Amino acid sequence: MPAIFGDHMVMQQGTSLPIWGEADPGERVTVKFVGQQAMTTARKDRQWRVNLQTVYLRSSPDVLMVDGKNHLEFSDVIMGDVWLCSGQSNMAFPLREADGGETAIIHAEDGQLRFFVVPEKQAFQPQHQMEGSWERCSPEAAAGFSAIGYFFGRDLRMATGMPVGLIGSYCGGSSAQAWMSLPALQQSPSFSHYLAEYYQGARDFSKNQDTYSQRKMDYEQELAAWEEQVGTPYQEELATWKLKCKEACSKLWAQPLKPDPLSQKPTPPLPPDGGVTAPTLLFNAMIAPLIPYAMTGVIWYQGESNENRKSQHSWMAQFENNSVDSTVFSVFEYRRLFQRLIRSWRVAWGEGPFPFYFVSLAGFRKSTFDPVEMLMDDEGGLNPCWAWLREGQAVALSLPETGMAVATDIGNPNDIHPKDKLDVGRRLALLARKNLYGQQVVASGPTYCSMKQEEKKIRLTFNDVGKGLTVAAPPWRYDGTIVMPLSLQGFAIAGDDRHWYDAVALIEGSDIIVSSEFVLKPTAVRYNWKDNPTGNLYNKEGLPAASFRTDLDQPK
Repeated sequence: MPAIFGDHMVMQQGTSLPIWGEADPGERVTVKFVGQQAMTTARKDRQWRVNLQTVYLRSSPDVLMVDGKNHLEFSDVIMGDVWLCSGQSNMAFPLREADGGETAIIHAEDGQLRFFVVPEKQAFQPQHQMEGSWERCSPEAAAGFSAIGYFFGRDLRMATGMPVGLIGSYCGGSSAQAWMSLPALQQSPSFSHYLAEYYQGARDFSKNQDTYSQRKMDYEQELAAWEEQVGTPYQEELATWKLKCKEACSKLWAQPLKPDPLSQKPTPPLPPDGGVTAPTLLFNAMIAPLIPYAMTGVIWYQGESNENRKSQHSWMAQFENNSVDSTVFSVFEYRRLFQRLIRSWRVAWGEGPFPFYFVSLAGFRKSTFDPVEMLMDDEGGLNPCWAWLREGQAVALSLPETGMAVATDIGNPNDIHPKDKLDVGRRLALLARKNLYGQQVVASGPTYCSMKQEEKKIRLTFNDVGKGLTVAAPPWRYDGTIVMPLSLQGFAIAGDDRHWYDAVALIEGSDIIVSSEFVLKPTAVRYNWKDNPTGNLYNKEGLPAASFRTDLDQPK
């Protein structure tokens, strides 16, 4: 049987329970659990499956027994709500490295909260088996688990009393297309470049494997030279900069500019199969073996690897004579890609529209002085355009049972992995508490609703205002400095010519009034339209407003 079945596992309460595995063709298999008994026969392809009837919460653990030619027995099985935690490195970020993680680990002792981690692996074909084991929450088990997942599960445990099982299936640097099945990509002609990449990768795997050793050796030599000539001097320069930053912070001076290395660090060669950005490979190895394990829903943090880089999606570009089109701008297609991913997972599980809650990317990179950041820079090069990618994420809210936790306010300009995971986990848990468990909580920050032009001003209305709109500071900052703002920031305004200017924004009840002396006939507003925005609009419950725009212009 797949490793997801094991001692200490959490099985989903309140729904039918698929139980499956492999056996010799024609072998009789009997499953026994909580007074139920189900029998089946393994097919010619060795697969078998039974569906047990609904089991609800129980006061004590149970034993799952499976009999064929051999006997399997799984003990300490509890009923509860099972959540899949997936995405890339910010979801994989371990509790031990998170802000406040050491304190959380000390208190991480809860037999009703349990973890299962899927090992990182890629495959060209969907897999039936995987490794891994369930662990009860302890300081040792929690320390290496997803910090966001842990804080999410801990909040649900405290708010509902429900036993919670968390399945961690995440991989740093991974792209959305890597988490999608081949049929999901085949259903949309606009993803034909990913299909071409997949098929060519499968065809050329052996050839790429033959050249990988030499490419890796060349990389290691290049890296050693870089470390000697650039890396070591840069680390010394960086250490000096950090000391100057501490001095500036203590004396309330402006932070000095962070130095940049003289040249970029060499990029290691991707493995022969294409690695964690190649289409379908992570789905096949890290999601397919979990299907159809019954679960409540998914929490998701991913998108950084789909930022706007020409040919970012195409790892095949490193090989000569490849036939893969490498001109697609990934931020544009993310709105289609992400929705397709959600739909395809729901179809694969066959449970209907289970909850799918995701994180709007945290702020990253130095904030520019431009009112909004454009697709192209002044030299005609591509900008990363995280604002457009966040919009691509938010479009998925049109799907049923979805929710978005905003993290733009708790990023780190110098680190793509901000350490405040507690607030991210808490915001995801609020979505579940309100939407799934029916608790009377405010689950999101102010959400843009509509606009109305009033002479030289624009009036914006919002939903999810809670107890009211307010100007506030983020709950956490990477440099430890919290300065309470006096006025709203992050708003930009423009007329029909779309020349954007920083706007003056004022709170008027549940509305925001936006204007600029440079725009006499305003027709559009954008908020937090940057990679690392500085907007500070919150509701009084402490939840930030999401990035938004009132215009319907094509990306530019």
